[in-house]
Amino acid sequence: SEMDQLFSRNWIPQMKTNQDFFEILAQILKSYLFLGGGNFVQNHAQDINQTLASVVPDITDIDDHFEKITDVLCVFIQLFPTQSPEFLFSIIEHLTQSFLETMNRESNLNNNKSNNNVQGNAINRNEEIFMPTFITN
Repeated sequence: SEMDQLFSRNWIPQMKTNQDFFEILAQILKSYLFLGGGNFVQNHAQDINQTLASVVPDITDIDDHFEKITDVLCVFIQLFPTQSPEFLFSIIEHLTQSFLETMNRESNLNNNKSNNNVQGNAINRNEEIFMPTFITN
């Protein structure tokens, strides 16, 4: 289809080379997801995944870009809840790792200021973040 050709010829190369326009390109991807639906994603799954996986490491340090990529991921998950975990695994894995590294860096900075045991506190904080919560009546 014409939309598939536009995507392959324009969006993918632009996303790989013009990260200055990341916000606009993220919005365009959301539009493609909404308009193209399952057929579009099925036709371009590998290209989308490879492209996002290649740009996510470069944008996680930029708050505005990070917000935009998580916005796109949320749309993808809402539209394709069954396929999303497998499809987005490498991207979510990188984002999670980046988040934990940031938490450890901040923890280390705070602990260095107060001369506490750096690693012990960082590990405890990460364990607290991922502790299961149980709701009781």
